[in-house]
Amino acid sequence: MSRTLVAVTGAVTALAVAASPALAVQSKQSMDVSVSPVKKASIAKASAKRPANVALNLHPKLAFNKTDSPFATSKAVISLDRNISFGGYKLPGCTATQVMLDTCGANAKVGGGTAMALAAGLDEPLTLTAYNGNDGRTLLVHVQGQRPVPMNDVLIATLSKSSGRYGSKMTINVPASLQQPAPGVLATLLDFNLTIKGGNNSSPLIGVSNFPKRGLNIGGAFTFTDGTKQTVATSAAYKR
Repeated sequence: MSRTLVAVTGAVTALAVAASPALAVQSKQSMDVSVSPVKKASIAKASAKRPANVALNLHPKLAFNKTDSPFATSKAVISLDRNISFGGYKLPGCTATQVMLDTCGANAKVGGGTAMALAAGLDEPLTLTAYNGNDGRTLLVHVQGQRPVPMNDVLIATLSKSSGRYGSKMTINVPASLQQPAPGVLATLLDFNLTIKGGNNSSPLIGVSNFPKRGLNIGGAFTFTDGTKQTVATSAAYKR
């Protein structure tokens, strides 16, 4: 996927009251995105046949509105510019079960980061560890937190083709255990800062074939447990 997985008390009633438009989430979703070259990769020389190897930083954030009833993020869809390609099928990978058992090979790890959730009225720091899936079209993000409530599960981002100005998209259905990590507690993700990279200049995990002056088009569609949906559109900055 930032105040984006939000944890607050009263989770059991959240779905029931969500149907009322008057109770729609007022917290505002946003997202920052950037790419940076990996090991002297050159954007200037990039092409569709030989894309530049880059690190992709995804940073969804939620400006939390205290007037909101309890809610969590249930789904996120991140749309990627047509100039961005995914080469996970060429690289080592593992399964979500292996991630949970901590048995993935070291070469399957493709990044990480940090997040912050609001759980039971308290901020909870989260650790993110990213792995390449073994099917060539998924990214697995292990989410772990300790207090105020234990969180330990895997976000599975499934890549598929998109249309328009986007070439592909990552669809993430948030596991129930991360939406509601304890009885009566919804986990709202406030900040989610993940960087992924892997492979080499010949076979990059994340490749960029061209970098327009306007930046790379990135979109986000976020669904919350009350039924509210928010969309954002941004452009990825290039950081050398």
